[in-house]
Amino acid sequence: MLEGWKSEAVGNEKRGQQLSAGIGAGAGGVMAVVLKLLGGG
Repeated sequence: MLEGWKSEAVGNEKRGQQLSAGIGAGAGGVMAVVLKLLGGG
């Protein structure tokens, strides 16, 4: 029981890291486009 909970917790943690990394990359890309538009507009 405890072992299954541990592996699930680890899996959730990895998924959370991937999710936040993806969100960070997406936000960085959006910011770059906005800055380009503001700077070049």
